[in-house]
Amino acid sequence: MKDNSDKVKRLVERIEFCRKSDNPCNPTNDLAELALYDNQTFIRLYEEMYPEYKWRKNSTIAKLYQKSITGELKEIRKEIFFEDDNFTAYTEGDRAYIKFVMRPKRQLHVALKSRGWWWNSYQSAYSTYLDRVDKEWIATISTRYAQYI
Repeated sequence: MKDNSDKVKRLVERIEFCRKSDNPCNPTNDLAELALYDNQTFIRLYEEMYPEYKWRKNSTIAKLYQKSITGELKEIRKEIFFEDDNFTAYTEGDRAYIKFVMRPKRQLHVALKSRGWWWNSYQSAYSTYLDRVDKEWIATISTRYAQYI
C-alpha cells in the first residue's frame, strides 16, 4: 500500500506544480493517472480544475470523470496473496506479480516461463495474467525450488 500512497503523493505534487507555475505544462495526463490510484482525490481536483481547463466532454479525462462518478472505474490496489523470506506474490490491476528478494537461478526462471510467467522490467518482477495464477503452486515455490532461489 505504501507504493500507491507515494505514487498518489507524487502525482498530486506534479499537478499542483503545473497549476501554480508559469510553465506551459498541462496536468491532464497526471490527473488521468491519478484516477486509477485515488478516485476521490481525482474527482475533487477535476472539479476544481474544470473551470480553468474546460475539458471537452468526449475527452479521455472527461470520460474518466464520468466513470469515477458512476463508480465504474476501479482503483489499482496492490494486494499481496503470498509472502515469505524469498519472494512476494501480489496482484495489481489486471496482472499478478512475483517479486524475488534475490535473482533466482536459471532453473526457476525456466519453470516460471513454462507456467506462463514473463519478466516485467517495469515492476522488476515476474508477471502474468490473473487467469493463469496457480496460488497453490506459488505457495510451494520456496520448498520445491529451494536450491534455485
